[in-house]
Amino acid sequence: MRTARPADWVSVTWAKRRRLGRVEVSFTIDATHSLPASVEVSAWNGHAYVPVREAKVTWATSSDTPTVITFAPVRTSRLRLDLTSARPGAADGAQRISALEAL
Repeated sequence: MRTARPADWVSVTWAKRRRLGRVEVSFTIDATHSLPASVEVSAWNGHAYVPVREAKVTWATSSDTPTVITFAPVRTSRLRLDLTSARPGAADGAQRISALEAL
């Protein structure tokens, strides 16, 4: 039986820098997947990923609907989401992203 890892991450990259201040990420919630305990957003500054400022998370209330993360706008060509499992080691603690949009 597979169990959930304690943490995962996902990143997106664009050819050119863009101004971003919001991420909408939809998670699947079912018998083997759950919402993460936390999500941290970092932006690429040309040398390293740096946590965004003033991040606020509004969690989805059902499967495959957007969890909305707003933050102080940044100009970047890469964005990374670090996800911490709410149920590490459990059979129902995996995390699955069904959609991700950065705005």
